[in-house]
Amino acid sequence: MEAQLLTCAKTRVFNPDDPSKLLKINSFFDKGAVPHCWVTKRLAESLQLKENPCHVWVTVFDTIPQKKESADVRLGLRLSDGTHHYIDCKVVDKISPKPVKAIIAYSSDRKVNLDTDFLVPSFVEIDLLLDQRHCDIIKEDEGRRRLNSGFKLVPSKIGNLISGYG
Repeated sequence: MEAQLLTCAKTRVFNPDDPSKLLKINSFFDKGAVPHCWVTKRLAESLQLKENPCHVWVTVFDTIPQKKESADVRLGLRLSDGTHHYIDCKVVDKISPKPVKAIIAYSSDRKVNLDTDFLVPSFVEIDLLLDQRHCDIIKEDEGRRRLNSGFKLVPSKIGNLISGYG
């Protein structure tokens, strides 16, 4: 059975006001999302991000736009070369109503051998959705290739991403 994956990765995020508050989370890179990045309330609270209340209009898959309470926050990403990238996000209860199917290329316990390991998608909770403005900053064009599984390897400044069909 073929699976389509969302482009997700383990990402190290931190509170820009207190970089010692650092977490490793699952992020989703959505080239179609504009004009906001979204972060879960759970993550904003865990990192103790400074929240500025606001309202947003939300439309999901051709539904009628709804005005929702939210907050503006600033979040830091720690890139693999040790540098930092900062993003402004809107806070929501959940990024997705249910876990999404993804392969996370690296875990804390081992490195996945992308050419020989049997890559099995699993369902993961997403805490950060990055819109197209940040997808272009994070993703690198060099080194993209198709894996034996059929999925695509997308090198990035936060580590390898795996997406596509397999």
